[in-house]
Amino acid sequence: MEKSKIIKLAFFLFSLFLSFLTFSRFNSSFVSVELFDIFLTAVFVVVFVGFFVLTLFLFDGYFPFLTFLAFLAIFLLKVGFSVQMFFVALVALLLFLFAYIRMEHNLKNALKIRFHSAILYGASTIVTISALLMASASYFFPFDISEFKVSEKMFKPILPVAEKIIKLQAPFYESGMNVDEFLLKSASLQTGISESVLKKNFSAELKKQRQELSKNLGLELSGKDTLLSLMVKKSNFYIEKYISSNERIIPFVFALFVFLTIKSFGFFLNRFGVFLAWIAFEALKLLKVIRIEKGQTEKEIVKI
Repeated sequence: MEKSKIIKLAFFLFSLFLSFLTFSRFNSSFVSVELFDIFLTAVFVVVFVGFFVLTLFLFDGYFPFLTFLAFLAIFLLKVGFSVQMFFVALVALLLFLFAYIRMEHNLKNALKIRFHSAILYGASTIVTISALLMASASYFFPFDISEFKVSEKMFKPILPVAEKIIKLQAPFYESGMNVDEFLLKSASLQTGISESVLKKNFSAELKKQRQELSKNLGLELSGKDTLLSLMVKKSNFYIEKYISSNERIIPFVFALFVFLTIKSFGFFLNRFGVFLAWIAFEALKLLKVIRIEKGQTEKEIVKI
């Protein structure tokens, strides 16, 4: 098999693999939001941009479209084929055509191959395509909205800040302290009685205080709940409350959030993607998979 055909086959298969990974992982994050899911989505967008920028740089003719069609085919298989999804895929294909025309025009008029120009001519459009596909998947995919929740991992980065705020109000608070430990420490400082004595002889009073705290927070608390678990419980309480009263618009709000989040970071995502494409391009040159040839360009010049 010719080298060019092997390279094309590799790009085609990678397009299928990238689409499968992207939408398999993305769908799994619909019922639990974690920082890792957000980070991984950003990574997939960067790889998506880098891969298709590189594809448009290396190949001309029909092959870039064939590669992108393979990506769209897996996208439709993962999220489910429907009329709405077909139109989403069609819009994505038209946007890809727009990116292809802009980058092809730029490459034909450039004296040297410069990946930086891809940021202006095509990469931002490819970011828009990824935002459209992921937002559409989040809107049309039939996930169970009532099961949507956040996890403790989401709050771990801001936990130290929350603990500092607690310490301003309760200096005796220690990191990782649970509800019962907090109440016992507070009572011990107020009464001068040791925590062990309070725990042994005033368990009913401790339970009463915990129930009072549960009532104030609007949550069912156990003595082992920590600040982290309270933050998660309270957040999920508000999410459930909001979803139950606005269930119809939640998919739209979530899809809009996904789209705007990706587009908001598009300035960074397209640059990381183009940088990734450049690294892959240089690696292919180093491995002698591709080579750069210099040609002559004929131009018409007007003289008097």
